[in-house]
Amino acid sequence: MSRRGFLVGTAATSVAIAAPAVASDIAELVPLDQQFDACVAQIRAVLATMHPDADKVSFAYRTWDNGRAFSVWMDGYAPPRVEYDGPGYYEVSETDNNVAGVFYIERFFSEMDQRYYLRGNYIWDGRRIAPAVLIGARSIVRKIDAAEAGMKVSEFVALLAGMNVDQKRDVIRRFEELD
Repeated sequence: MSRRGFLVGTAATSVAIAAPAVASDIAELVPLDQQFDACVAQIRAVLATMHPDADKVSFAYRTWDNGRAFSVWMDGYAPPRVEYDGPGYYEVSETDNNVAGVFYIERFFSEMDQRYYLRGNYIWDGRRIAPAVLIGARSIVRKIDAAEAGMKVSEFVALLAGMNVDQKRDVIRRFEELD
């Protein structure tokens, strides 16, 4: 081995040995809870870059069994693309519990859970198909009118009966735009 090769190899080895020693010295100076908080902040920053449409990132850390077991998790949520705007026909993106397509969605109150849910019936050939499925608010793509949903005239008249004057005018305007 040449002298130059020996010196380069020795220098590289000494740096590789010294780096963990320096890192462990720094780790001993900073308290663990501050290291943990900095790590969580860094993970949130990376996730925010990866998922820029997420507006909420929840974080949880939990220990049990007298500190011998733990779990850490983060959930990120994007805001709904379209807010629920009363019962009607909506285009829904694919989710875990239903396929993508057009659904008739309505809101109902669960006495057991004491909260509101959205449920929808899939529309096929202008008819609602049972059973109803739960629809997540984040999976709604857009609200569509009855003509676009392919409904029958009798269903359309029944839908109009439940609307106020402004809603009826809006539907009529949309039909005129289709022609």
